Amino acid sequence: MKLVTSIFRLLESYLSLKNKLHYSKLYENHRKYEEFYIKEIEKNRTNSTNESADRADLLRERYIQECREFEHLSALYSKSQGGGSHSDD
Repeated sequence: MKLVTSIFRLLESYLSLKNKLHYSKLYENHRKYEEFYIKEIEKNRTNSTNESADRADLLRERYIQECREFEHLSALYSKSQGGGSHSDD
């Protein structure tokens, strides 16, 4: 019986670590996309053309959606870890 309990604890630890690693990768990707969107929005705003302004607006909407999706995933991760809402920065 102790062997079965140990195996389940080991499996639980493995899955928890795997979950943390996956979340860490999601977080890194979110930061990269965030940086990309901000730079592209700023670049398009400085061009001062109608097309650039429209592109900046589109990028801003995509950026907002990306942030909402990441916030949702962060909340799910936090709940799976037994905590409240997640806020790193």
